[in-house]
Amino acid sequence: MDTFHPATVFSSIDHGGRYAYGNQPKIAQWNLARFAEALLPLIDENPQNAAALAMEVIEAFPGRFELAIETGWCHKIGLPEAAREDAALALDLLSIMTEQCADFTLTFRALVDELIAGVEAEARAETEIGATAGLGAGEGAQPARDLFDPAAFDAWAARWRTRRSMYSIRMPRSFAQSTKVAEAAPARCRHAARQASPSTPRAARTHGSGAPP
Repeated sequence: MDTFHPATVFSSIDHGGRYAYGNQPKIAQWNLARFAEALLPLIDENPQNAAALAMEVIEAFPGRFELAIETGWCHKIGLPEAAREDAALALDLLSIMTEQCADFTLTFRALVDELIAGVEAEARAETEIGATAGLGAGEGAQPARDLFDPAAFDAWAARWRTRRSMYSIRMPRSFAQSTKVAEAAPARCRHAARQASPSTPRAARTHGSGAPP
C-alpha cells in the first residue's frame, strides 16, 4: 500500500469495502464458516453434533487470528517475543501510519534497515573493542522518520528503541572473533529481514504524498 489505511480496498467493484484490508479477519471467518458447512457430513453423522463442533472452531478463530497477526506485527518491527507491550507498540505504529498516510512497504523497510544497521554495528564493536553500539539508519538508507511528521514518529521511535534494547542482539565473542564471520553474518541477517519486508521498485514517498482511499 502506497498509503497505509485499514479501509484500503483492492477491487474496483468493492464499493462498500466488504473486502477492505481491515475487514480481512471477518471475511476469513466467514469463509471458514462456509467451508465448515460443506464439511458437516464428514465431521459427524449427527447434524447437530457436527454443527456444534464446527461452531466451536469457527468461534475460536478471531482470538487465534488476533494473536497470530499481533505476533507477526511484532516480528516485523524486530520484537521477537510479542509481549503485550510489544503488541501495543506495533498497533500504535499502525495508527500513526494511518494518520500520517505512510507508505506501508517503505516504513517497514526503513525500520529493517535501522535494525540491521544496529546489528552490524554491534558485531563490529564486539570484534573490535568489545563494546556495543546503538541503533541508527544504515548507510544510504532512507530513515523511517522521513516518512512521517517527525514529532509523531519520534515519540513512537523512542518507545520502540527502548523495547528493542531489551531484546538486543548480541553475537557470542567466540563467534565474532573471525572478522569474515562477523561481516558475513549481518549480511545474511539483512537479506533475511528484507525478504520478510520486500520492496517494490518505486520512488520513495514522504509524509503527505497521498491520502487514504
